[in-house]
This record gives sequence, structure tokens and C-alpha cells, in this order.
Amino acid sequence: MNVNLSKTWTISAILVSDRYDHPQINPYTITVAMTTQSEDQTEINVAFERMKFWFLDVMSDAVLISQDHPMLDQWTSTGIRCLIFPEDPVDQLVGMMTYCKLTAMVEGRISINHVSISSILDDHVTYHHDADDNPGVFVSDGWWNDLRPSWTNQKKQRKSTSKIISLDRQPIWKDHDLSWESLPQEDDGSQ
Repeated sequence: MNVNLSKTWTISAILVSDRYDHPQINPYTITVAMTTQSEDQTEINVAFERMKFWFLDVMSDAVLISQDHPMLDQWTSTGIRCLIFPEDPVDQLVGMMTYCKLTAMVEGRISINHVSISSILDDHVTYHHDADDNPGVFVSDGWWNDLRPSWTNQKKQRKSTSKIISLDRQPIWKDHDLSWESLPQEDDGSQ
């Protein structure tokens, strides 16, 4: 049975944009309308947990910045999680990215019907995005349509001689116990 749901997340991120003299902490309100597609409740739960992980562990407290911003190298060198956008990360583009990323991550177990986003810096104007909208810059391949919990087109980092561990591979859902393969298998009674 398909169930229609919606969930609202409130997160803050650091917005680095030429529109402002300095970086801004921007609280966002993002509402996702969705419909379950799998008959397996465990798969639906995992898909939902992937969305929750994206908002709370990746997007929250991250830096939102354009790939062409003059301060990009300085921000990425800090080690802070940077979500690098193909253009200036205005609310409309953040909503479009969110729609694309969530759709990829849930891998068809849930349909993302609609994403609405608003923020304080954009005077609480709400932008809406759904499947019928033109994906614009997000039509091209990038981390926004990668099903993994990735947030940049990551490059390998140099190995350090210090005791700091540097990860040089793309994260995968299995790292967070959110892969389909790690789901408990139903016992069919055969042995």
C-alpha cells in the first residue's frame, strides 16, 4: 500500500555567497512530500533514515558555496563539510539540489513528490520543486544525483604524516548501516 507522507526538517548551514559581505548562518525550513513505493516496511524505514541522515548529518552545519566562488579553496581547506554547487546556492537551487539528492538516495523505495524550502536570509519566501520542474544546472552529473551519501565531487587528499586520519574515498551507505544489503533478511522457514 502506498502512503502519502510529509516531513519538515529545520537545519542551519553556512551560506557563502557574493550577495553578502561575509558568510552567513542561514536557518532553512525544508518540507518533503513523499509517497512510499516499497511493500517492505524495512526498506521504507531505511530510505527515510537516509533522508534523515542527509539533513541532520550532512547538510546541517555545512558550508553551501558555489564552485566558482573565489573563497572556495580557503573554505575546503578548513576541513568543514562543503556542499559545492554549480552556481550560487540561492534557496531555489538548494531546493532543487535537495529534490535531486533525495530522489537518488532513496532509490525508488519512496517517491519524492515535492520539496519546499524557505530561509531567513530569503525573507521566508518558499520555493517549491517537484518532478515536473526543469532541473536546470542539476541535470548534469554530480554529487546531487549520486545515490551515495556524498556531498561533493571529492578529490583524493594528500596523505598526512600527522596522526590525523584522512578519508580518501567516497562514503557509502554501508558505512552508516543504511544499505539495502545490511537489512535483516526474513526467515522463510527453510533450513
